[in-house]
Amino acid sequence: MDRGRLLRLLGVGFGVAVTVGELAAAESHPQRVLAREGGHAIANLVMGLVRIKQEHHAEARGFREPAIATDPLLGKAHYQLGPARLASRRAA
Repeated sequence: MDRGRLLRLLGVGFGVAVTVGELAAAESHPQRVLAREGGHAIANLVMGLVRIKQEHHAEARGFREPAIATDPLLGKAHYQLGPARLASRRAA
């Protein structure tokens, strides 16, 4: 599956699940991708978004950093990493 199609599928799944408050459903697709390919940038990005919605900011960083390492040009991961870092510092 090409990167653009995968990003759309994961993003749509995340957006729909979060809209109806089903974060567990939002986790299912990226978890399956990560089970096959642990370093998958987009799946790590989506898992980081789920963790932020759950207010688990330190865990969100744990997904964002591999996303950036795998795909340094993945702008959304850079954008989301900053707030996750700030929130985890405040919680400490």
